[in-house]
Amino acid sequence: MPKIQIISKNITIEATENENLLQVLHQHQLGVVAHCGGLGRCGTCKVKVNGEEQLACQTTVQEDITLELLEKDIPNLQIMVDGMERDIVFEPKIIKRFLSNGLNIPNTSFTSLKEHINEILKYLGIKENPRIPYTILKELALLKVLEDITFVILDDPISRQQELIKIELGDTRAFSYGLAVDIGSTTVAMYLHDLVTGKLIGISSRMNTQATYGADVLSRISFIQQNDHGLAILHKTITQLINEMIEELTSKYQISKEHIYEGIFVGNTTMQHILLGISPISLGHSPYIPVIKESHRVAAREIELHIPYAEIYTLPNLGGFVGSDTSAVILATKMHEEQENNLAVDIGTNGEMVLRTPSKLIACSSPAGPAFEGAQITFGMPAKKGAISKVWLEFDLQMEVIGDAKPIGICGSGLVDIVAELLRVGIIDQTGRLKSKKELSPMVSFLLKNRIVENEEGNLFLLVDELKSGNGKPIYLTQKDIRELQLAKAAIFTGIQLLLLREEITIDQVSHLYLAGGFGNYIDKYNAMRIGLIPRLKEEQLVPVGNAAGYGARLALLSKVEMEQLQNKLRNVEHFHLAEDPQYETIFIKALEFPMGERW
Repeated sequence: MPKIQIISKNITIEATENENLLQVLHQHQLGVVAHCGGLGRCGTCKVKVNGEEQLACQTTVQEDITLELLEKDIPNLQIMVDGMERDIVFEPKIIKRFLSNGLNIPNTSFTSLKEHINEILKYLGIKENPRIPYTILKELALLKVLEDITFVILDDPISRQQELIKIELGDTRAFSYGLAVDIGSTTVAMYLHDLVTGKLIGISSRMNTQATYGADVLSRISFIQQNDHGLAILHKTITQLINEMIEELTSKYQISKEHIYEGIFVGNTTMQHILLGISPISLGHSPYIPVIKESHRVAAREIELHIPYAEIYTLPNLGGFVGSDTSAVILATKMHEEQENNLAVDIGTNGEMVLRTPSKLIACSSPAGPAFEGAQITFGMPAKKGAISKVWLEFDLQMEVIGDAKPIGICGSGLVDIVAELLRVGIIDQTGRLKSKKELSPMVSFLLKNRIVENEEGNLFLLVDELKSGNGKPIYLTQKDIRELQLAKAAIFTGIQLLLLREEITIDQVSHLYLAGGFGNYIDKYNAMRIGLIPRLKEEQLVPVGNAAGYGARLALLSKVEMEQLQNKLRNVEHFHLAEDPQYETIFIKALEFPMGERW
């Protein structure tokens, strides 16, 4: 078997002859990033084989080789964790009852210790006999008669039954905590709440390390299909990340993990399946059916999370690629209670959208790809320090850079801005073609004209020269980048348009368009309309709601009432696959072009 000597880690691994190098590295969990899932498109899996740079995904191992893993910086992402705020009925699912002087309560009617516990709980205000699982039954005989005891009861909204989940020594009523976690394809946000007061204690946000194995859900499903241990690798990757975030928050705020009793997890359907250790491969082919759709409850320890007494809930998936994060957006915006036409759009690698009419909720998803996250863009990057995040044109190009640093690339919001501005001044035409200098209007300044570099493969537009960049390399917008953006924005716009057509509603009849997610919050809404990412709206119609998915998860954590109402409303959500609509192709092709907009 060929041997691979990895110089940068001082280890040697083996491969079978003609085995794909990227797959070998992934099987050994060596963290080689492949945003396109190993299709050879993104260039992120570049390594040095016998001293020469190659793409790992395009390399087969035929003999012994020396390998150098190229160091890549760990992104410090600008992650949207804030959301909207509204009033709720604070009613946590965790109930604590304290019993002073232990089991020493006069009682002549009980015939077993279990029966006696039920009598005690009634005495403490728990009206229904809660379920007492086997793990608790084993502990009952060990309780001492005169010990002070706190009973921890879960009021489960799924089974609609109360359950005794833990017995603690002493009075621990002041210590009760829960987590709300939004697992996105690109980022993960975690919120730690006090379940006694409802107060938000702290927030942790990280890049989703599963991106190593593919930037979008389809590439991760493909990774699972192509690797015998693919599901186990992706499951371990996300649980390790979540455990690190739990450790960060509990250490920072000096909270015992044993006092975290509940977690609400939301995410797209694929992310949710992988978290639960359930294969999502049924989502990779028609009819794109998830294994589970309804809310699910599982003990944290069963999915390898280091919160030993916590129960984990996932909110309902709406079908296909419309996951529980969309359910959380519905909860956050109260769309399920509204009696008017409202639309919610979460823009990301997989765009989800929901239309509320007076009679129903209807949802769909559209695979926009990772362009909005900066992936598959020539000089694209995540929204982190050094990313061009805002662009506008005056006599020359002006920009804002995250962290006030020298620019090293451009993130999604900056990409939308520059294309919108080049459209405005006529440097890009309606088809998306980047014009040559001689085609430009005399109204375009010579400084902007001089930024155009003409070549046979397509013109380039210079954003930053090598003297002003943070890495000594020029940053360009390429013709390919514009095409990638056109594909992404057309996917989102087509989903919106088909939802409206399906219900015979015009955009003018929509009261509010809720723009959810980090990208949706950071982009310039007028530029989003200018490039045709979203329809043209009046200012009062467009409502950015930040990380509404994370906020919806927090509401489900803090209010049993909110979670129950949501589940009741979502039972009859209508879901449809865009590609099955006979108008899909026509609308998508038309949406590839940019709308006619204002000019100088």
